[in-house]
Order: sequence, then C-alpha cells, then structure tokens
Amino acid sequence: MQGGDLVGYTTTLEVDAALDLYRQGLFPLPAGGAFAWFFPEVRAVMRLGPEAIPVPTSTIKLASRYRVAIDSNPLAVVEACAGTPRPGGWIDDEMIGFYKGAIRAGHLHSVEVYDDGDLAGGLFGITTGGVFCGESMFHAAPNTSKLALAVLAAEARRCGYALIDGQWITSHLISVGFVAADRRSYRRMLADAAKASPLPLPSGPLELDRARLRRLIAPLPHA
Repeated sequence: MQGGDLVGYTTTLEVDAALDLYRQGLFPLPAGGAFAWFFPEVRAVMRLGPEAIPVPTSTIKLASRYRVAIDSNPLAVVEACAGTPRPGGWIDDEMIGFYKGAIRAGHLHSVEVYDDGDLAGGLFGITTGGVFCGESMFHAAPNTSKLALAVLAAEARRCGYALIDGQWITSHLISVGFVAADRRSYRRMLADAAKASPLPLPSGPLELDRARLRRLIAPLPHA
C-alpha cells in the first residue's frame, strides 16, 4: 500500500452505493468504525483476452483430484477467508455483513474447491459489469486457491468478462498470472470492461478434469 492509494471514507457500506464505487475502481477496508476506500497507484490485473490463460501444469493436475464448484456456498468461502490467519486481516463482522448483502444482490460470487465434501480452498469477489473484483482467497490444502483462480479465469473469460482485479500487486499474484497496471492504464481497462455484457457465471458443481481445464485456458480461436 502506498500513501496515495487512499482516496476517501464512507461511514456506511450500503450495497448499492458500494457497487457504484467498485465500478469506478475503488474497494473498501474497515477503518475504525468507518470504511476506507482505495484506488491503488499500482494495480494487480489479469486481462481475459484471447491469449492463453497462464496456468502451471502442477495446478492443472489438481483438476482431477478435487471437485470444483461456483456459488455453491459463497458465505462459507467468505468465512473461511475471514478465519485464515494472515497479516493485516481485515474481514470483520461489518465486512461480512456487506458481503452477505452482496450475495443476496447477486454481485458476490465464489469458486470453491472441495476434498471429499470438505472445503479445501477457494476465493470470492464482487462482479460489476465485465470486471470480477477479487476480494480474498484461502487454501486449506496446498495450491487449492491457485486451482480456484484458474477456474475463475477460465469460466469468467468464457462468460465474457474482460478483467480480474487483484487489488494490490504482490509477488504471489505475479506468480499466478497477474500483471501491474498504473492508474491511467487501469481506468482505460475499466472503460473497456464497462462495454462488456457477460453471461452469468455457472452455478453449482462443475464437470472439470485436466482435459477440460486445458481446453478452457487455451487460446481462443480467431473470430
């Protein structure tokens, strides 16, 4: 986080008003009874264009080991992320309340990875137009969050999403396919993504194995 990343505060986190700020590229964190809104000077982004989605072979192999679903239990993913010990943990009760409202409004989606019925990893985020705004991810088994991200990228691209926002750039996000974008570039990406009209993400268990994941992340044929 850099000093210029903070752009303002709100005293409440109403879903409709918050979604308007998400559409402008902002995202919130709790701040002592209020909510701080950020627009990073350097952003982590994954553009979902026709080129191949970068997924390591080791991650593809996991598709035959675990069961993957979308939106089967988004609140469980939120709570698992909240309960994962990490520096600067920020998903408190107020944020969970906001996320519950976003689920009801149809704007929060999750990718879940299951191992024999147990939640082994996953991620969740807020959707606005053609952007999936990633909020958090977790893994209870090695690399399951990477599998969730690969599936998200593949299915979001297939549905017509243009971009996954990863908030602040980190070495970990770079290692899983995100790149850095400055504010001006990100605003252009948002403007382009606003023109997209994505289909709804699939809901429920996915028919997924190594072969299908490879097909989903392959370069798209030319139109």
